Amino acid sequence: MPGVRSRSECTARVYRAHHRISMRLQMQAGAPRPQRVFMRRTATKHPGNIRVKLGVGGSTRSWTVSSGEAGRGASARTPACERDDTVPSDPRTNAAVPTDSPGQLRRERLLAKIDGGGRVVVVRAEGGAGKTALIARWVREQRGTAIAWVTLDEGIIDARSFWLRTFTALRAAAPDVFQHLSDGYMSGFIAPEDVPSLLASTLLRAEPQVALVLDDLHLTDDALQDQLVSLMRVATPLRIIATTRQRTRFETPLTSTAIGTTVIGSEELAFTDEELAQLAAALPYPASQNELAVLERMTRGHSLAVRLALSVMDGLSADGSRRPALDEIERGVAAVLTDFTPRFENTEEEALALAVSLCPEVDEALAKRLDDEDRGWCAITSFEERGLGRITMRRGRPVFLMHALISSALRHRALQELSPERITEVRRIAFDQLRELADPVETLALLVDGGMDSAIFPHFARYFSELSQFRPAEVIALLSPIPTERLKREGGVPITLSIALSESAIIPTQRIKQLLRIGLTELSRRGAAPGSVEGMFAALARFGGMRVSRNYDEASRAGEEFVRLVAGAHHSDGASWLYAGNLQLVITALLAHRIRRVIELAASMEGDPHPGRPYHTRSVLSFTLAYTGDLVGAEREIAMIGTSPWSGWEGSLYALDWHLACALTAANRDDHRGALRALQPVAKRLDEFEQWPMITWTRGVVRLVGGEAARGLEELEATRDALSSYPLSSGWAEELRALHADLLLATGDLLRARAVLGHRGEEPVTVLARARLALLSSQPEDAVALLGDLEPSALYPAHQAQHLLLSAAAHARLGNAGYAATLLEQALYALDRTNNRLPLSWVPAADLRVLRTLVPDGMWIEPVSTPFETETEAFEKLSKRESLVLVELASDASIEEIAASLHVSANTIKSQTRSIYRKLQVSCRADALLRARQVGLL
Repeated sequence: MPGVRSRSECTARVYRAHHRISMRLQMQAGAPRPQRVFMRRTATKHPGNIRVKLGVGGSTRSWTVSSGEAGRGASARTPACERDDTVPSDPRTNAAVPTDSPGQLRRERLLAKIDGGGRVVVVRAEGGAGKTALIARWVREQRGTAIAWVTLDEGIIDARSFWLRTFTALRAAAPDVFQHLSDGYMSGFIAPEDVPSLLASTLLRAEPQVALVLDDLHLTDDALQDQLVSLMRVATPLRIIATTRQRTRFETPLTSTAIGTTVIGSEELAFTDEELAQLAAALPYPASQNELAVLERMTRGHSLAVRLALSVMDGLSADGSRRPALDEIERGVAAVLTDFTPRFENTEEEALALAVSLCPEVDEALAKRLDDEDRGWCAITSFEERGLGRITMRRGRPVFLMHALISSALRHRALQELSPERITEVRRIAFDQLRELADPVETLALLVDGGMDSAIFPHFARYFSELSQFRPAEVIALLSPIPTERLKREGGVPITLSIALSESAIIPTQRIKQLLRIGLTELSRRGAAPGSVEGMFAALARFGGMRVSRNYDEASRAGEEFVRLVAGAHHSDGASWLYAGNLQLVITALLAHRIRRVIELAASMEGDPHPGRPYHTRSVLSFTLAYTGDLVGAEREIAMIGTSPWSGWEGSLYALDWHLACALTAANRDDHRGALRALQPVAKRLDEFEQWPMITWTRGVVRLVGGEAARGLEELEATRDALSSYPLSSGWAEELRALHADLLLATGDLLRARAVLGHRGEEPVTVLARARLALLSSQPEDAVALLGDLEPSALYPAHQAQHLLLSAAAHARLGNAGYAATLLEQALYALDRTNNRLPLSWVPAADLRVLRTLVPDGMWIEPVSTPFETETEAFEKLSKRESLVLVELASDASIEEIAASLHVSANTIKSQTRSIYRKLQVSCRADALLRARQVGLL
């Protein structure tokens, strides 16, 4: 092309620039002598790609450099960095550690953070950000620490291969410590699941400090990372230093606090202004502040992008003989990209290629619409023959996919040469043709680039399950650069971005709150025709915004407007997105503790065509039914789900409520171990779910009926303290408060239970707990009064059964055995219908023994357990006068002083004191006061 350097000339310049900068940076870093630096070009599959290998000493690093990618350091895509480190056979030497990449400084602030960090240091950033080089520098400066370096790759496909590689590294780092254990593993005598405990035992006996470096930890799965977390919880002498591109299990709030995790992220790894100035000192001319500002803007401090940009700047300086201008630097990067643009025979063919570069894929129908000469697909076929892309099958039709480098190069030209009107037209045509066929993220990119903002939220809603659950990061990358002024023009766009951001933020961030303010304000101003699709999407967006705010009570109310509009409309278009919206309503109703509404909304999900959503719906419904006490219905839903609907089901978010339902049904069968086993996958990740109240409640119930009330109390209080800032609806707050009181009652701490139940809440679960406390405090009249305030027909089946059982117990204490037997029979019939024994465990043990005598043997149902087994039920109630004397005894007053205060004789006080001792079954004042506090009389 005219005015453009040849590919070979440009390539040679890049090579020479890399060589000069590498040598200068080594000399600047204080290398004792220049080391052999080599670069080698190899052939690549795609036109325009150059595989560059840069080596220092005995180690090499390679990456694929495209001239286009090199110039876009600040763009969303960065050049891929692929390590090709040579690891000597003896990992004990420093040569086992990858050599620092040329251009890496000794970064004091980051090295100090690693030295002073926790037992786990996670360096998390994108490729090419300098993670491995930083850790390599730190390792080389360590003294007195045995360091095992494990480089992970796609070959680590299971725990067995991971631990094999880890043992090899540990044995090489400290053979005296790990030789025996390594031999046992390699001989097959140690199973992978047994490794963490055995390795922890070995580390606890080891003399030297041990550090395990895990390079590219993101290539391991969650199960393997959980093993490493378990190891770190007990192996206190061990440190783990890990590099990763994704969030790890070490970083969850509870785990991070327990084992001490320090995270170094992309922002910290990015070169600072001072570091950029030091790197730019290797240029053949002194860089000005303006030039450094341009360098920072183009690269954002990204390690690999900075080095490539410096190479371009060095090349433009013509070996230091001239100083390029600022705009020349920017154009120079773009020129490298343009150098790889293919040539075309005529303008029509070139125009079609430019249009194709703006589309994620092109099928025959789209090609015909893009070409005015009506020969689009024939031209596309010629593109494949020339190596510009490939034709493949997608969704049962042939499509043309242009090579990434060619597409980038042509897109750059298209944006410069085509008119804005033509660019918008191409993107609108492509969206219209591909909206149901192409990748949803690529289609979303068409909407964003084409300015079709009004279609962004409807498209997001149609593909909600995929975009929100599996690909939120890509949605964020597309929508984040949109300026605020543009966001304010269409409320659905900021709502879409806030939903994507909320997938990794249970607590809304300031950015999410800002987006919600913009989106909800704009949506409130919009008017839409009643019953129109636009009106339904607007209502769904408003609900989505409230859902993201984690205000579940308000969100549930906002969702009802969407339900009303859907019920009044008769549109078949978008049935899938309607189901997706309804499922979010179901989940929100559960989070808002609107239990009956959950069951009603779940019924509207029948017929959902999505392959996975019905399982999610049944999962939510199974827990909801188990919570209400309908275990027949819960087990029916569990059976319809099956044990494994698809690979990975048990560990997915969809299975969360299924785990809880399985735990409750196992507890009902008196299978305590099975209940805890069902809870384990979600309880250990409690801080990752906004459904944490349901998990906490279920675990507390399992602990209570399993005879582990003390442990359940400890877990509940720890969770409440750790997650105090997490979102919580008023309904689930009341459930957890009542459960807290019940656990206190089961442990015999009636005084604290009374304090917990002392608030004004009148929810049925709270009233039932107060009635239980009254029975345990020998106050059956108060229990009858409390239970009389509840309307049994408005209660869930489990609460209805508790109400009948506690009422029967209270009337039996008052001598109304006949009425108590009637109430008990009603309760037992109800429990038999729902196949639920759990409510029996919520009755004090002494009362259960009495109730057992009121019905025939064939009618009685044995409780799972009797957690409220305490001596307080047998205490005789104090008279009002004795209660006054008890209060005076607590004030340390003498008998004479008490008599004077109550205006009676000392003998009367002595007689009443003896009666108090007898009723409380004690023999002295101190014991009487202690017992009175235990049973809540003081």
